Amino acid sequence: MTIKKLFYLNNIGYKHWFSLLLILLVLNFFIISSDPEANLNSKSFFILISLGIIISVDNIDKKFLKPTPSLSSIILAISLLLLVFSNSLFDNYIYRNLDQIMTPLIILSSALLNKPIKYIFKFYKTFLISTTLFFSWYFYKSISIVLAPISTISSWFFLNIFINNVQISLPENYIIIEKNIIEVLGPCSGIAQLFSVLSILIIYLLEFNILKLLDILKMILLAILLPVSINIFRIILLTLITISQLELKQNLFDFFHVGLGSVIFSLLACTFFTKIYFSFVNKELINIKTSKLLTRF
Repeated sequence: MTIKKLFYLNNIGYKHWFSLLLILLVLNFFIISSDPEANLNSKSFFILISLGIIISVDNIDKKFLKPTPSLSSIILAISLLLLVFSNSLFDNYIYRNLDQIMTPLIILSSALLNKPIKYIFKFYKTFLISTTLFFSWYFYKSISIVLAPISTISSWFFLNIFINNVQISLPENYIIIEKNIIEVLGPCSGIAQLFSVLSILIIYLLEFNILKLLDILKMILLAILLPVSINIFRIILLTLITISQLELKQNLFDFFHVGLGSVIFSLLACTFFTKIYFSFVNKELINIKTSKLLTRF
C-alpha cells in the first residue's frame, strides 16, 4: 500500500483540501476569540487576513493544489497541527508565546499536507499574508507609541478650529476640554485601522499587482495617511460626544470607542483604500489594452 493510498490524499482533490484549510482557519478563529483580550478589531483583522489567504490559494494553479504529499511532509504537518491545537487548549507558557504565530503554522501545515517539503515554495504568497498577524503583534507597541502623539496633536489642532471660546489643553497624549479628558493611547492611536489597510495593501500587491513603481509608492503613502486621517476624525467625534449634552452620550461613546462602531472606521479605511487602489489598477489595465491595440496597427 502506497503512502498516497494510506492517507487517501491523492483522491481528495483540490476542493476537499481547500475545505480542510477553511476548517483549520475557522478553528483558529475560535481559539483567538477565546482569548479575553481579543476585541472586535482583532477578530475582524483575523477574518481579513483569512480572506487574503483564501484569495491567494485560489489564485494558485488548481492542478498544483491536488494533494500529493510525502510521508515526511505529512508527519511534519500533523506534528505542527498537534502543537498548535493541543497547546491552544491550555493557558501555558508555550501557548502564550504561540498564539501570535498559529496562523502561519497552520498555513505551513496545510502546504505540507498538499506537497512535499521541497515544493511548498508555491505557497509563499499565502504564507507571507498569514505572517501579517505576527508582525502586527510584534510592532504593535512601537508603532502605537509613534501614532499616539500624531493623532493627539492633529485632533487637538482641528478641535481648536471647530470649537470656539473653550480652552483645550494637550498634556502628552491627553486632550482636556473643561473637565473632560480624552486619552489617546494604544488602540485609540489608530493602529487597528493602520494595520488593516497595510494588510490589504500587502494582499493586493501580492495578488493584484500590475502597478508601476510610482503608483506603488503612492499606494504605500495612501495606506499610511488614510487610516491615520480616519482615526483623527474618530477621535474628534468621540471628543464631541464627550462634551455634548446628549442623554445617550455614554452609550454613543462606548459604541464608537470599543463597540461595533470602532470597527466601522477600519471598514471605512479599507473600503476607501480598495476603491482607490483598484481605480489605479483599472487605469493601468486600460493603458495595457491600449498599448496592445496600438502595436497591432
